[in-house]
Amino acid sequence: MRLTKKAVDAAKYPHGDDSKRRFVLWDDELAGFGLRVYPSGRKVFVFSYRVAGRKRLTTVGPYGALTVQDARKRARKARVEVSDGTDPKEAARRRRQKGMTLRDLALEHMEELEAKRKPATASAYQGILDNHLLPRLGHLPLAAITEDDVRRLHRRMKSTPYIANRALFLLGKLLAVAERRGLCVGNPAREVKRYPERGRTRYLNAKELEALGEALQRLEGEGIVIDDQLRTISAAAAAAIRLLLFTGARKNEILTLQWEYVDFERGMAHLPDSKTGAKTLALPGPAIEILESLPRAEDNPWVVGGRDEGTHLVDLKRPWNWVREASGLSGVRLHDLRHTVGSWGASGGASLLIIGKLLGHRQASTTERYAHLSDDPVAEAAESISGAIKAAMDGKRGELVELERGRAR
Repeated sequence: MRLTKKAVDAAKYPHGDDSKRRFVLWDDELAGFGLRVYPSGRKVFVFSYRVAGRKRLTTVGPYGALTVQDARKRARKARVEVSDGTDPKEAARRRRQKGMTLRDLALEHMEELEAKRKPATASAYQGILDNHLLPRLGHLPLAAITEDDVRRLHRRMKSTPYIANRALFLLGKLLAVAERRGLCVGNPAREVKRYPERGRTRYLNAKELEALGEALQRLEGEGIVIDDQLRTISAAAAAAIRLLLFTGARKNEILTLQWEYVDFERGMAHLPDSKTGAKTLALPGPAIEILESLPRAEDNPWVVGGRDEGTHLVDLKRPWNWVREASGLSGVRLHDLRHTVGSWGASGGASLLIIGKLLGHRQASTTERYAHLSDDPVAEAAESISGAIKAAMDGKRGELVELERGRAR
């Protein structure tokens, strides 16, 4: 038939014929011009042609965005390209890529990244894109981004060197993809130097741990008087903070810990996934005590329950802010509790190897901030460290002195 508006409006996918996976109505006026109809009812104009002995089908455009007359004109133009030896489908791809912006490439890249990276990593990258890269450079065609553009962006972020360097890294990765695909010549981020970063490692001493222990007792007894909802999760938040101190685990390893991962008999938790992959988390006596004290709901698999039924605690930010202010530890981060476990292990004579295994470090260089060596096994190190921390938090100076004497021996 000749494709007309009336014919296109009346076209329907033949649902009764399962053999027709691709249903196309071909125009008898312009060879190769047709209308593809999908089971959903969507209609798209197409053009079929042969180039270099191969039969190909390219999309002309969707019906609605294009009229039949507009689609026919585009199909005629494609037919001329074929007669000149050009592949219309490849030519259209090159035209799209020529004008591709950083925003376009970032959208493609993030879809791939989300499939390959952990959610926290993908979320961090998305935040850098949304807050820094795309507002400044997102509108620019990839071929138009210069080294000066990259340097200006990096300089604007000099007050936050860590974030500036992460933004430079991500931009460099995106431009490397563009370079491989021929969307730009060279990588303008390659010669821009990163800012120096000074690592920050904060440990809590015995006096600070005692103050922290008192604040946690208040949190468990009073709750955070911010709103009723926060009051209900105060005990869970306190338990999570104690578990961080007794195990040296990362925040999300505790917040997403499930009861099925916990082996009470062997004193460990088998985490199927973490920042460094599958991991066995040592659970010394003080940690086991906390776990045994927590309520267990049949319909909630999570150890640290959240506000709503069947959920886990999502964020410790407000509870932790309350705790550190109450204990006079302004500026101390939750991650510093993990550093505290490593430092107490080192001062107690545990080896870098054992500390690295206890904390789940992937690289030995990460553990080098903790100095001393010992051959104690992981379970013994975990027991000693958490016992000392618990004694300090409970203000039991006598027990702490005995523990210190034991380490000295």
